[in-house]
Amino acid sequence: MRPSRATPSRRPPAPPSLHSESFVQRRTWVLVLALCLPALIPTLLPGWFEGHDDLHIYRVIEYDVALRDGQIPPRWFPDVSAGYGNAHPIYYAPLFYLVAEAPHLLGADVILSLKGAIVVFTLLSALFMYGWARQHWGRAASLVAAAAYTYAPYHMLDLYVRKAFSEYTVFAFLPAMMLAFHQLFARGTRWDLLAAALSVAAMSTAHTITTMIVPPLLGAYVLFLAWRGGEKQSAPRWRWLARAGAATALGYALAGFFLVPALLEKDYINLKVFTEGYVNFHKHFVYPLQLLWWPWGFGMSSDGLKDDMSFRLGLILLAGIVMAAAGGRRLPRRETPPLDHIRFCLGVTAVALLLTLPVSTIFWELAPPMKFVQFPWRFLMLATLSGAFLCAAAFTAYAAPLRDGARGREPWTAALVVCVVVVLEAALGGTLAVHQRIPAGRVGFEEKPYNNMIDRGPGAPPETLDAAYVRGHTLHWIDHLPLDVSFMGLNQTDLDRPKVELEQGRAAVSLLRARSTAVSFHLECETPARVRVNIYRFPGWTARVDGTPAKLVMLPSQRRVLFFDVAAGPHDVVVSFDRTTPRLAGDLLSLAGLCALAVVGLWPARPRESKTNQKEEEVQKR
Repeated sequence: MRPSRATPSRRPPAPPSLHSESFVQRRTWVLVLALCLPALIPTLLPGWFEGHDDLHIYRVIEYDVALRDGQIPPRWFPDVSAGYGNAHPIYYAPLFYLVAEAPHLLGADVILSLKGAIVVFTLLSALFMYGWARQHWGRAASLVAAAAYTYAPYHMLDLYVRKAFSEYTVFAFLPAMMLAFHQLFARGTRWDLLAAALSVAAMSTAHTITTMIVPPLLGAYVLFLAWRGGEKQSAPRWRWLARAGAATALGYALAGFFLVPALLEKDYINLKVFTEGYVNFHKHFVYPLQLLWWPWGFGMSSDGLKDDMSFRLGLILLAGIVMAAAGGRRLPRRETPPLDHIRFCLGVTAVALLLTLPVSTIFWELAPPMKFVQFPWRFLMLATLSGAFLCAAAFTAYAAPLRDGARGREPWTAALVVCVVVVLEAALGGTLAVHQRIPAGRVGFEEKPYNNMIDRGPGAPPETLDAAYVRGHTLHWIDHLPLDVSFMGLNQTDLDRPKVELEQGRAAVSLLRARSTAVSFHLECETPARVRVNIYRFPGWTARVDGTPAKLVMLPSQRRVLFFDVAAGPHDVVVSFDRTTPRLAGDLLSLAGLCALAVVGLWPARPRESKTNQKEEEVQKR
């Protein structure tokens, strides 16, 4: 009998080293967040910075007034235009301001709340870009993609030059949408469907104009996955298309409270201000030279090569696009799906850049809705998305010889060097600068004729950023005014008007109570009277006298506010902003979407039997 051999003892696994790849891999998200800090320094410094759109303070104040007044969702800003009001939130996407309102409700001041929202969406944009790239490339390459995306010139242009915070929010959800639909394609679980739906809903409530730009991108990506999905496909092609359609429909349903009224009630406002004059798209095409290089500036976009702002892609994005196009063959053959994604992103980049150039004028003219996009260079956001993904592809193709050590570790050293170069390019290129920084206590506004932020100077008396401040500083508010209402002509007389006054007759007004969407008061009329309520006439505003709707009177010679007649005697009057049919339909659609979301998420999961158990049952049956 042969002696038994002793079983060799296994060495216990070594504890993770601070310098091991596993430690870095498990904490890559920390690197992604840390990478955002230099980009946020201009935001986090004391004070507030000037930009093209300086209305954000007013919007947060008015959202706060509306929400505290029970407007869910908010649809009327009561203090804009000297207190005549404005349906701005029906048409202007609310997501950024709802996020900013969260810290404001908890006691933070308006400027700090805006900074908090900027931080949130900056971090989300980097994390989601990393997550989408990580589905195809290594962690180090995905970190490069996040850096390229975060510091892309157009991304920083939206933040520190244009102060286009709603469009800036889109940068967070573009990669989130791509990631969610890729996961829905690859795994197809209920949670992937919910994530895809939520990404569409977030995108649809982030920026109004982007709701026209993103659907073609999403549709192209869904069809691309169906056509070139490869082995990662979780279901037959028809089933994948059904899942993608269901997720998209659910996302739009969730955003119905905003999308339905914005679309169906668009004819209630003056649309010409969004397509004519300065915002005529013919004046804002970009020339190839400007995509390669253009001095950074804080002025406006102009016709031809007269722009005082830069639309350059940036050296890192340009290098990533070119190197990804040239280096695809350097990837292993097993990387077929990522190779297809390189081709897809190259196509997106080409189409997006083409639409920014004057050569695409005929397309803009043949597609009338495109005029509402206003600026062809908005398509740089899509080029930035695809370009950042291509940076990860280029890094994967060319960093292989630079791998750390001999164990096939990811090239973290090279990735960190590239990230440092990205940050330095942004800092030295001026994209992390602001035009003017004003101490928070000295922030002021002037209308000449549009609203511009100014420094009120040392020793200026403190001003409270509240509803009264909005009333006094929005006399020239231009956006989303009712038809036949001019943004010019308001003055101190309008500010001094009471909310309710008599146009004709003799009556006493008492028990006046005004909220953002309702004004109630008691009338003691000695004679028949005509009442004037100083709120802009807009669909939804209804006057009820003793519970009975009163007919609103149009007076061409007067400002377009609410007039109605009452008989002699005592009356209780309520003027309220009611839900119109489109608003009610949108709210019900969102409610149905929430119910569907809950059903999908809470429906009991059917246990799946393993393939081994299925084979054993088949053998037993035989």
